[in-house]
Amino acid sequence: MSDQNAPSAEDLQRLIEAERIARAEAEAKTRELYEANLSLQMMSDTLAARVDELEGERARVMHVGRTDALTGLLNRGAFHSGLTEKLSASHRFGTAVGLYLIDLDGFKEVNDTLGHEAGDLILQEVGVRLLESARGGDLVARLGGDEFAVIAEMAADGSEKTQLADRLLATLMKPMRVMGRALSPGASIGVALYPNHAADAGELQRFADMALYRAKNAGRGQHSMFDEALRLEGEHRRRLEADLRLAAGRGEIVPWFQPVVDANSGRVVGVESLARWNHPREGLIFPDKFIPVAEELDIIGEIDASVFEQACAIAGKWVEEGLIASMACNVSPRELVDVNFADNLIQRIDKTGFPPKALVVEITETFLLQDMDLARSHIERLATRGVRVALDDFGIGYSNLRALMQLPISTVKIDRSLTQDIGVDERMTALVRLLAQTTRALGLSMIAEGVEDEAHAIQLRAIGCHRMQGYWFARPMPGEQMDAYLRKASDAFQSRPEPRRNVA
Repeated sequence: MSDQNAPSAEDLQRLIEAERIARAEAEAKTRELYEANLSLQMMSDTLAARVDELEGERARVMHVGRTDALTGLLNRGAFHSGLTEKLSASHRFGTAVGLYLIDLDGFKEVNDTLGHEAGDLILQEVGVRLLESARGGDLVARLGGDEFAVIAEMAADGSEKTQLADRLLATLMKPMRVMGRALSPGASIGVALYPNHAADAGELQRFADMALYRAKNAGRGQHSMFDEALRLEGEHRRRLEADLRLAAGRGEIVPWFQPVVDANSGRVVGVESLARWNHPREGLIFPDKFIPVAEELDIIGEIDASVFEQACAIAGKWVEEGLIASMACNVSPRELVDVNFADNLIQRIDKTGFPPKALVVEITETFLLQDMDLARSHIERLATRGVRVALDDFGIGYSNLRALMQLPISTVKIDRSLTQDIGVDERMTALVRLLAQTTRALGLSMIAEGVEDEAHAIQLRAIGCHRMQGYWFARPMPGEQMDAYLRKASDAFQSRPEPRRNVA
């Protein structure tokens, strides 16, 4: 090779410089890519951590949304979704699902005597015990208050249903140590099975609730299984509800009357209006059968208004003729909690033309316990129009003496559960005598209910009872029969000879 073809020193220098620049650019590009990759990795890690944080927060929110805060069990919402899922699985796999509705028997007494803190401790312990008694796949929920539920998967024939109910009752009957005391509230349980008894979740809950109601009526510490008798009862109840919605409008619910008698003279001085349902197929239905249903259906106001207006139209004539001095009517607690109750009643009185001073409104202690201030407002408002208020079921509640001291009540009615043993049970006789002395000291009138024989009447008169009513004098009767009764009683009283007086 000739020297002419060899690169010059300048060319080599330029090549070296170009190579250096290329290497530097490559290193810079590599460094840039590395830093970019590192930044991306950091961003990815940050995003992953944030995703984990959000997933954790979502899980916590879902847990809180599905969990009862006090017991840690499933809440009502989670119970409903869990029941739906269990029924779907049961349908797919041909198994059964048992729904166990649980209601504590003595919980209210604990709350009343030891306070809500003790009640909360009991509810927490119940939750623990139910979880321990349930099986792995079962769902345990607190539905609210002292109501719990267990959703249990079982074989298609439901053969395990009774064993689980027995186990749940046994664990809840064991004493609990609460605030240094051994307590055993016990429970009642209602059980229904899907698909053996019910076709869907709604029916299953309704049937289990019916079974629970029967268990509670049977006494504490009982469980009851849904059966054909309850099914027929449920069907009858639905027909009754449908009929009751139309009954007032059809004029089927009417007032009957029972006389109130002066204890000393024996003269009829008043009547009490009592609702009766003349059912077109089932005949006469008493209020203890349809009033609770009307309250649940929220149609009690319509029924009360109808019966009140009819009673005023009938009894108003008796007041005008001097056959009676007053008529008493009962008021549902559902109506009393309405702040407009007193004004609504006054409007009804004005509509009927019944003399307000001849009207006595009977209220129960249940309402007084709920809202003493509202009770005062109602009673004072009615008093401005001359309407008097009587405290019904006196002597069997907790608040009666306090109510008599604080509220402008004019009359108390001794409950029939106290008068039944007058003259037989010395302690009961002493209690009624004490109640009579208390009412006299407060300047109140006292009416004894449930006077069923002459011995009752004599004893109550001796104790100092002002007025009486009961089967000994007359059973409740329709308006036309009461009209005849009052006129006959008035004639007999007026024709009675004057008592002879000793002349010194």
